[in-house]
Amino acid sequence: MQATTARTHRQSADEALTALRARTEGTGIDSSDLESLFDLALEEMRAGRIDRAFPLFGLLTLSRPADKRFMYGLGQAHRAAGRDDAAGLTFLFLNMLHPGEAQYELDIADCLLRLKKPDAATPVLQRMLDRLDADPQAKDGPIAQRGRALLELLSRKGKTDAAAQ
Repeated sequence: MQATTARTHRQSADEALTALRARTEGTGIDSSDLESLFDLALEEMRAGRIDRAFPLFGLLTLSRPADKRFMYGLGQAHRAAGRDDAAGLTFLFLNMLHPGEAQYELDIADCLLRLKKPDAATPVLQRMLDRLDADPQAKDGPIAQRGRALLELLSRKGKTDAAAQ
């Protein structure tokens, strides 16, 4: 099953890259084409067809690496496929390119938690919340609320683990 999925992934990615190369030789790729591919990738993600969305987001990211929507979609596709390490690295790269965007930090922390690394996730969440708390508009927003909830859960788990020892 995994071999078939991996083969399908490689085949889809190879087809997408071949199409990109053919399309961009001499003419360049049109922005409306990229937007259409982005819409298709989002549709595939919503339909749960990660194996079809993943190469599209990869192609989009290669075509226009500065467009954070494309790279964010790639990170989401990694996460949906259970590749939390790759998703975390994608969100980390996004965070380096666009520092201060709390959503990326929240996604990094989420990936670290999925990878069972709560000690690494805690300082990411704390730094994010410290920065958001300084912004009156963001400190009570949904990202801050989720970050606080995750920190609270981590704190409770830490207390439970300490009591069990």
